[in-house]
Amino acid sequence: MAQRATALKEDIDLLHEEDLEHAPAVSVGLFLKQRRETLNLSIQNIASKIRVRAFYLEAIEMGEFEKIPGTLYLSGFIKLYARVLNLDGEELLRRLDLDRVEPTISERPIYLSSNLEPSRMAYYLSGGIACFSLLLMYIVFFTDTQTEPTKEP
Repeated sequence: MAQRATALKEDIDLLHEEDLEHAPAVSVGLFLKQRRETLNLSIQNIASKIRVRAFYLEAIEMGEFEKIPGTLYLSGFIKLYARVLNLDGEELLRRLDLDRVEPTISERPIYLSSNLEPSRMAYYLSGGIACFSLLLMYIVFFTDTQTEPTKEP
């Protein structure tokens, strides 16, 4: 593992040594992009493997971290992306220096759409409740609850 980390550090240093000091986000993203292209992998392929939207992976590659919902997501996405590319995600995060990147990242909630459909049991249960309610309304409104007084001779 240590050997992989030192090899990664050397690769990044050779990539853009001067850019890492001025724009580490772009350099790390560019490094990931070049590594992905070297392995002949598409963004969609990686996105499906790690279950992260391709939009976020493209933002990482371009160094546009303001498109990612927060630093927690950013660090997780980078670690997952690095794992698919057989890289050390922790070393990439150290090189990225998230403390310098954090002020440019807007923390906003993620809204997920739900494609869940109710189960059959929910349909049966709601139908049963509706029938019971109709029966109860019939009993309350249409049955004669008053008894006539009986006449005694």
